[in-house]
Amino acid sequence: MVSRVNFLETASDRIDDVARVVREVVHPGIRDEGGYVGYIVLGDRETGRALGVTLWENDEAREASDAKARQIRPRVEQETGGMMRAVERYDVLFFDVRGQ
Repeated sequence: MVSRVNFLETASDRIDDVARVVREVVHPGIRDEGGYVGYIVLGDRETGRALGVTLWENDEAREASDAKARQIRPRVEQETGGMMRAVERYDVLFFDVRGQ
């Protein structure tokens, strides 16, 4: 399993906008991509920083989803007043999530 991690910085009072855009735009835009495994977004209300981690079955699935991710990022920036500082790729070394 592999991941793509997006690092977003916005104003601290815009974290709720990040959560809204993730629910309304990002997740619906990626969840049906082939090889999608999961998605978690972490936010810091004090700093305005957020991390979005998408999980993919393999490198090929992650690479195939890159075009869709590039289309979505500008909308995230626009609707949150933020800036995507970095996008990095990682191998998933450990994964354990209980049902919501």
